[in-house]
Amino acid sequence: MHAALERAFQKMEHWRSVMQALVASHSPEAQRFQPGIGEWSMLQVMKHLIIAETGILNAIKKSLQRPQLQENSLMQKASYLLTQTILRLPVKIKAPVQALIPDEETDYYKVVTEWDLLRAEWRNMLESFPPELLNKNIFRHPVAGFFSIHQSIDFCCYHIKHHLQQIDRITEALKHKR
Repeated sequence: MHAALERAFQKMEHWRSVMQALVASHSPEAQRFQPGIGEWSMLQVMKHLIIAETGILNAIKKSLQRPQLQENSLMQKASYLLTQTILRLPVKIKAPVQALIPDEETDYYKVVTEWDLLRAEWRNMLESFPPELLNKNIFRHPVAGFFSIHQSIDFCCYHIKHHLQQIDRITEALKHKR
């Protein structure tokens, strides 16, 4: 694996472990608690992250089959920076497409196992990622546009960090429920 991709992947793994540890610190009942109608539980947040990362990975794999990929332009880099900034804000953001909304309830260990398998797929893809495609548009975000492979991995990190704020809001709602 290219050294820069290895570092990016390790960062993505770090934020996943932070999310998992935070959710694991709560009881199974708290993990399933939904603070309001239409609001997600901690497990649903984790499931959403898995759905999003699966979609990104599948889009990257599909892009790798294309003969020509465009360079990641200055405008696309600016759009990515804006996306990064928005994800840092402590505000709720609606999922850009319905398919990203989790609809099933599950248990913590099933979600962790699913995420482990997904991350193994990510590692496999990154280990064979062609270095000449590092600055090419490899994933199209439904709102922000095209990302390079580094931006795609970095987006996954910021996405997790954004949802850590949501876990904090759920935890606060739990305190007021008792």
